[in-house]
Amino acid sequence: MCTFVHIIVILHCADSFYCLFFQRKRQATIACILNEMWNSS
Repeated sequence: MCTFVHIIVILHCADSFYCLFFQRKRQATIACILNEMWNSS
């Protein structure tokens, strides 16, 4: 289950430095969200 913190990270990832710093977590977050969407449909 994706956490609120992960969602905050992905929303703040518009800034390039922040995005590079959190890139790995962001990719994991996207995979988590897509997985939840796939499972719920």
